[in-house]
Amino acid sequence: MNAFTIAFNAVLPIFLMIVLGFGAKSLGVINQDFVNQATRFVFRISLPVLIYRKVSAIDLSESFEVSQVHLMVFCFIGIIVGYFIAKGLARFVVKDPMSKNGYVTGTFILGCSRSNYVIIGYPVLLNLFGDAVVVNMALVTLMVIPIFNVLAIIALTPPDKHNGIAKFKEISLNIIKNPLIIALVFGFITAELELTFPRAIDGFLAMVAGLATPLALVAIGAFFHFDGFRETISLAGAVTFIKLLLLPAIMTTAAYLIGLEPMNIILVGVLFGGPTSVSSFAMSSELGGDPVLAGNIIILTSGLCAFSYMLVITVWLSILGIA
Repeated sequence: MNAFTIAFNAVLPIFLMIVLGFGAKSLGVINQDFVNQATRFVFRISLPVLIYRKVSAIDLSESFEVSQVHLMVFCFIGIIVGYFIAKGLARFVVKDPMSKNGYVTGTFILGCSRSNYVIIGYPVLLNLFGDAVVVNMALVTLMVIPIFNVLAIIALTPPDKHNGIAKFKEISLNIIKNPLIIALVFGFITAELELTFPRAIDGFLAMVAGLATPLALVAIGAFFHFDGFRETISLAGAVTFIKLLLLPAIMTTAAYLIGLEPMNIILVGVLFGGPTSVSSFAMSSELGGDPVLAGNIIILTSGLCAFSYMLVITVWLSILGIA
């Protein structure tokens, strides 16, 4: 099986679920209320249960490998570097830092640097590598969620309102309350204590977890709308290029040059090349960003990520000789 076929088979089901959501919304089968409620259900219940089940099944009797530590450190540094790359490019691309809708520069930076890694990246990686990648995905998730939240709040705060550590308490509380972080922590505790559930309860949790990916992808597809699209197309297009092509090219090349393992290089490409997180829309709305721009960035990056993922994965499968 060649590299393109492997990438195609891993990415196409994700893309088709997004198309299904868009079609269902267009036909009136579902509406915006469904999108809002489905997204809330996925982020607060179904996705945490999915992450909990995956992490709790890890065998912690074996110590973490050095390669996994290298991966975590690389992703931590890479996210910070990616943030500053986006911040630097914003100076050249964003003409007016503020619009009638909110802080444009912060929304631009957030769109470039915050990835929908868990919702779309997880199923792609599982389709590629199966359970072999679960531990690495969990460790990267534990690393990226806090740093994503910290950088998002910093990005959406205009420079004239940066007052030291004034937002440190708010940032810390948001991280502690994040359902995905809670699920990761309890998953590791369960794995460490080797706890098990009765078969009926485990079956129930499996059904709840099984809703996460399809429901989230349908909601992303149904989220597509084109309000204010013409006014934001140039900035949204620039973010899409940076997010889906430039950053994954830089980060995967760096990962290859420093000698990360092949599977981890693909993971890096999926992490940094994923579409902008849906949560960036809510954060932009709540923290003074430009929600119209944020929404259209999500639309473009989500709509095109299937093609960019296939490109990135195909190239690296071929270079690494995995295909």
